[in-house]
Amino acid sequence: MMKIVLTLLLAFAFIGQVVAGTSPYAEIVIINGQVITADNDDPSQVTIAEAVAIQGDKILEVGTNAEIQALVADWTEVIDAKGNSVTPGY
Repeated sequence: MMKIVLTLLLAFAFIGQVVAGTSPYAEIVIINGQVITADNDDPSQVTIAEAVAIQGDKILEVGTNAEIQALVADWTEVIDAKGNSVTPGY
């Protein structure tokens, strides 16, 4: 579990260092997780998704594993969250 948390922290730390391209594919995807979104004005209302796609410092899409798999290229880094929680960080 600690290894996954450290991997996710490192991945998010380096996202700001990557220059976003114009590719329709994600640089990083996190699948098989409990992605907790903060997309509502009411913090007590959250949405839980399975996966998230990231390109540069932008979240491309949040959705099901199948939806996010469509954004995976040969060079995309795929992180398996193994059912663990994934939260946004600023």
